[in-house]
Parts: sequence; C-alpha cells; structure tokens
Amino acid sequence: MLRSRRNLMDRVYRVPMYVCAVHGMLLCLLNALFNFVHIFRDGTFVALLFAPLANLLPRVVCHGIFEVALVLTIMTWILIPSHSTLQFIAVSRHIFSYNLSIARRLFAAFILPVACIVCVAFFAPCFLPSPGFEQIIDQIAHELFSLNQQQRVIAYGSTLRFAHINSGRSLLEILIGIVLVPYFFSYALFSTCVILIRRRLGAFGVSLSERTMKIQRSFYVMQMLQGLLPLAIIAVPLIFFIIGTLLQLSLDLATLIFTAFLWACPWVQVVQ
Repeated sequence: MLRSRRNLMDRVYRVPMYVCAVHGMLLCLLNALFNFVHIFRDGTFVALLFAPLANLLPRVVCHGIFEVALVLTIMTWILIPSHSTLQFIAVSRHIFSYNLSIARRLFAAFILPVACIVCVAFFAPCFLPSPGFEQIIDQIAHELFSLNQQQRVIAYGSTLRFAHINSGRSLLEILIGIVLVPYFFSYALFSTCVILIRRRLGAFGVSLSERTMKIQRSFYVMQMLQGLLPLAIIAVPLIFFIIGTLLQLSLDLATLIFTAFLWACPWVQVVQ
C-alpha cells in the first residue's frame, strides 16, 4: 500500500482510512456476536453480556472480549484527530516540507491516539469485578431483568458505593481515565487542527475562484462531519455515564438509550 505509485498524501491518507475501516468492522462484529446492555443503580455501573455464545466460552475469554470491546468503543473518538493532523500537515507546506516521510507523518498523526489507547487499555481491567462485588452486580442484573436465579450472568462493572468491596477500585477513576482524559485530548487536538487549518487556508492573500471556494467549503463540511457526528452520537452515552456516576442515580431501563447509542458507534467510521 505504502509503495504504490500514487502521490505522497494519497498514500498517507489511506492508512487512517484502513485503520478506521478495520476498527469499524471489528466493532460491528463484536456487537453482532456479543450484545452488551448497561445498568446504572445507586452509583454502580454494570455492563451485562447477553449472548448465547458467551455461555459456551471460558470466563477468561469473556474477560478478554469485554476489554477489547471497551477499547474499540473508546477508539471511536480517539481516532478522530489522526485525520485532522494529516490535513494540517498537508496545508502547512512552508513548515513541513514535501520531504517529510510517510513514517513521520503517520507518527505525528497517531502518537496521541496510541497514547490514549494505552491509557484506556490500562484502566480496562478495572471493570473486572472482585468476587464480593460480582455477587452484587449479579443480583442487580437478575432483579432488573427478572432473570431466573439459576441463569448464568456474565457482568462487568464498577462502583462508587461499594468501592471498598471491589478492591478499592472506584468508578470515578474509570470515568477520568477511560472517558474524560481521552475525550478531552482527542477533541482538543481536533479543534486545534481545525482552527489552524482554516487560518492556513485563509492566509494566502489571493482571490479564489468560485470552484476553489466551493471545494474549500466542502472540505470544511467534511471536517465538521468527521468531528461533530461522533460527538453527536457519543454525547448521549457520555452524558449518561457522567451524570449516572457523579449523582449515583438509579436509571434502570432508561440506560437502554445509553446502549442504543453505543451500538451506533460503528456508523461514525462511515464518515471518518
């Protein structure tokens, strides 16, 4: 792919396109095979795995699937700055010369996303419950969905109220490490790149043709779709998670809205 005869920027842009395509495919596959629903009750967040296949798998395999699904979901907004960073490099020719290698461009585009992915992967095991806390989230799941007591439940979660039972792991730490930090840095970089790109494009001091202005407007629209569509889709579950955590609410079946918007995350890859 990188050694094709196409021009440099075409070859560079293909990398994040393929990354997003593979990411979206994996996320869709996990959503199809392993359906998660979510519960908020009294400061306790529960991710319940509903899937016939999961009942056939060893518990450790289910743990791995949950952690991978969590990282892939958060990557929906972590990958957003990679495109805008490459676009900024492309319009900053007097700063970044044409001789800037593909590897260096990709390093600049993916250094922050990779750092955020590592951060999320570090905190992901915090959702694996301790034996004492596992009994509590199992009980919550059985009560809310009126499940038979003999029915096996595969649940993950964290809590503010029962942190002392869950090896001292607090839901607030997960909120900061998995949600707020990657979200803030990803959108901060995206917003910075968008502003700088607009300044670069408006700093040439020449009259633009109607066709060029039309292309420029289309480019601005594309940038907004890349950033604002994920924001619109992810905002609902993000608000649910923040409010449910800080206010320790019992949202019960209202969290199905949270789940539905998380299932919609792969749509974002179509635009990216």
